[in-house]
Amino acid sequence: MTDIQLNAGNMVLVVDDDSLCRTMIRHMFEADDTVIIETESIEETWNLLRENSLVNFDVILLDRNLPDGDGLDLLPRLRKLPGLEHVPVIIQSGLVSAVDVAKGMTAGAYHYLKKPYRRDMLRAMTQVAVREGREHRFLTSKIEKTSDALVFMKNSNFEIQTLDDARVLTPFIASLFPDPENASVGIIELLINAIEHGNLDIGYECKSELLEQNNWLSETTRRLSLPAYRDRKVRVHLEHRPDRMSLTICDEGKGFDWHKFDTLAEERMFDLHGRGIALARNAFDGLTYSAPGNIVTCWSTR
Repeated sequence: MTDIQLNAGNMVLVVDDDSLCRTMIRHMFEADDTVIIETESIEETWNLLRENSLVNFDVILLDRNLPDGDGLDLLPRLRKLPGLEHVPVIIQSGLVSAVDVAKGMTAGAYHYLKKPYRRDMLRAMTQVAVREGREHRFLTSKIEKTSDALVFMKNSNFEIQTLDDARVLTPFIASLFPDPENASVGIIELLINAIEHGNLDIGYECKSELLEQNNWLSETTRRLSLPAYRDRKVRVHLEHRPDRMSLTICDEGKGFDWHKFDTLAEERMFDLHGRGIALARNAFDGLTYSAPGNIVTCWSTR
């Protein structure tokens, strides 16, 4: 899996009527030669997006308090534009109560940052959003219509070890689910969790530090080469029933308390990660963990 940096060719749309905030963000990414496009209101942003439909933004940084309304009102509108259905939108706002954050996430925001924010936090979150946004586009581009013959398949087993393995397997498995694009979001999150948190023992705080330093991918690669981890595998069992498609993922880790990550807890609202299980739960009709936490089963009904 190639680490995606903020460099030439990345497009960031900044929607904020505060010129000081826009200037700060522009300077923050100058060294990366990132293309920054700026707008100051909902309608200016809407017109820009409609008139430049061929421009592929990697991430949108959106303020809530705009001259013509709440920035959240823009989200359902831009999701109707081709190419912007899944672009990550990071909300930046001084409205940071649990209700405000929940409203933003329910509206479809990728993440929610508190103003005034730390420059390094905004930069790190933008890097994560760019990588995950491109990852989603890559996975969905690989989903193909399954062969009619696969309806006769009842059970299949797979073994993977690396993040690249997960990227190869996800589109195939997702294509067998009723909603392949939605399923791909949940499958890749569960496989990554099994590899990094399970087999490689990368804990929550450790991952937070790695993401902030932009070292997450290099550390997963390093650990995969260590004797303690290099033989560990993630086992995947796919079961095709007449009424549903079921997927069970088992890693060789010690497990974890999954209950803490079923929803976006208030104390983790502004963290760089921690949304994977909640995203996966929304991608399927059902999802359950088995003690001690290294086995997860998800399913979708037909």
